[in-house]
Amino acid sequence: MELLIAVAIVGILASIAYPAYQDSVMRSRRADAKIALTQAAAQQEKRFTETSSYTSNMAEIGGATSPESFYNLAVAVTNGGLGFTLTATPAAGSPQANDNSCAQYQLTHTGAKLAFDAGATTSVNCW
Repeated sequence: MELLIAVAIVGILASIAYPAYQDSVMRSRRADAKIALTQAAAQQEKRFTETSSYTSNMAEIGGATSPESFYNLAVAVTNGGLGFTLTATPAAGSPQANDNSCAQYQLTHTGAKLAFDAGATTSVNCW
């Protein structure tokens, strides 16, 4: 009887702790997108000082995936090459694909940091 109660208590604790752990891991993986975007933005600025324009080729500024491969990166050049918006979205099959509250990150040439939830609504708690 005592063993049954102990097993029940452990089961209850595990059912509370595991989802909290998973949420914590998901939030920590968001750093992968932030690092990738800031590194790509730095490369864009370096390129701008050399050529007076930004590039739309991700291969020239670090590649199309984040360092841990949790996110895919894309760049859109604006203002005839005088501006850019970098975007990070969860890679297909990545554990981050289930992150509905911070589903997309953006960083612009002005330093504006934006994040969107799965419904494309601006989310303020991601950056």
